[in-house]
Amino acid sequence: MQQPPKTPCQMPDLLTININATLTANKITGARVEVYACGTFAQNPRVLAPSAREKQPVYASYPIIYHNTSIGMLHLLQPRMLSRDELQKLSCVTKKLALIIKRYQATSLSNHYLGKTVNITPYSDHTLKLDAFIEIAASTRFPVIIRGEFGSEKLSVASAIHYNSVLKHQPFIEIDCSTPCLSAFEKNIQRCFDQGRGGTLFLHAIDELPLPQQLLLAQLIQAQEASHEQALKGTPYNPVRFLVSTTRALTRQLIAGEFSQQLYLKLNYLNVQLAPLSERKQDIPEIVEKLMNRHRLYPEQDLGQAVKKALCQYHWPGNYQQLERVLIRLLTLAGSNPIQLTDLHHNAPEMKPKTNKAAAKISKTAIVPATKMPLMPDLIPQLINKNYQAFTGLHPALRKALCYVADNYCAQMSLQQLADKIGISASHLCALFKSQLNNSYKQIITELKVEKARRLFINSPLARVSDVAEKSGFGDISHFEKAFKRFTDCTPRAFKNALNHTAAQVN
Repeated sequence: MQQPPKTPCQMPDLLTININATLTANKITGARVEVYACGTFAQNPRVLAPSAREKQPVYASYPIIYHNTSIGMLHLLQPRMLSRDELQKLSCVTKKLALIIKRYQATSLSNHYLGKTVNITPYSDHTLKLDAFIEIAASTRFPVIIRGEFGSEKLSVASAIHYNSVLKHQPFIEIDCSTPCLSAFEKNIQRCFDQGRGGTLFLHAIDELPLPQQLLLAQLIQAQEASHEQALKGTPYNPVRFLVSTTRALTRQLIAGEFSQQLYLKLNYLNVQLAPLSERKQDIPEIVEKLMNRHRLYPEQDLGQAVKKALCQYHWPGNYQQLERVLIRLLTLAGSNPIQLTDLHHNAPEMKPKTNKAAAKISKTAIVPATKMPLMPDLIPQLINKNYQAFTGLHPALRKALCYVADNYCAQMSLQQLADKIGISASHLCALFKSQLNNSYKQIITELKVEKARRLFINSPLARVSDVAEKSGFGDISHFEKAFKRFTDCTPRAFKNALNHTAAQVN
């Protein structure tokens, strides 16, 4: 069993500041908060009776409750008689204090066991509601589906649920479900099952898990449920709790036939939807401040007011992770202090305003299309046919990359590997794909492979689906089927059958 940190419930400055801010916001003065090292049974409010010379109570304590357990007390040093409305308000305050304390304790445990911080930063109404859900989820052992956009704090929510539960000193193991190889996934999931007995398995990006792996996972969960039945007969039983994250709605994948109904039924108990950073911009200043405290290179390093304003106004499609990456880049590379807007635009070009004075003048006299169109609408056929002359007007590095892609797209090759081949940074190459082709490298590669498969089917309608998948560069048949359907609106088998039916009618 893992050993807990020796002092998980100390009151450091950060926790004290947040507690005092909550008391001040609710106009509670002459009070102090005591945090217990271990939970005790739920208590009732206590009032110290006045002495013979006093008419009013001089001391009162109100319990701070979490999971029906007292985790601390709010002491009012010189209380007066409180009305019913004031008592109800005090109950709401102690509830907020409980969520603040438990979030800090979960962060302490996460740092101790995982070396990672729980990135649920502000104490706004939105995040306190999320904390309230975490309290409910932590009080059970049912599976939880955590849905949020790419880059949102899904891992933080999962670890907060685990480290606020009775399993907090048991293993917490994260599994990346985007592993394409069935045999590798099978070995990994079985090893994690064995290591995580009595603890929690967090299945990250379960919406990316191919169907064969989904069925395997459902079978393992079924086997665990069978072990539970044996436990009722006296056999030792150490179950694993499941927390899963997804960027897409599993119900839509279920309807589309892309997600196993058996697995969905075993996971669909508790659900939470994380709001994207673009919908809670009021939280950004506090998030920025926390990240600055964590990553600044020296105590005096700071951001200029214009930079802070730009960070708060940006829409952050990559959410928390993108914001953290931009700040780390700024703190590391910026040459000024406080950091200026020119540093931000240089080190994070995606945040640079798209319009300028010249563009504004043009927009008054010309009709600008609502969406940016690709410069090369016939890019995929040009790549398939290796028509290198078509790339002449593009950036030299992008032209070189496309020529290499045309010759090697069936091989397994990441953007980083391609960037290394042509001698530029992956971030620069990614920006070139976006700006000049209005498309990502990953999507272009996938579309190329699908077009290759489509042409193979047309040339050989009787070819096996698995053979075509392999020849067109797809290492996993399930991934091939999903990608083919996304770009052609039909499955590979349906496409093949339609070709055979047309050929039969012609003959």
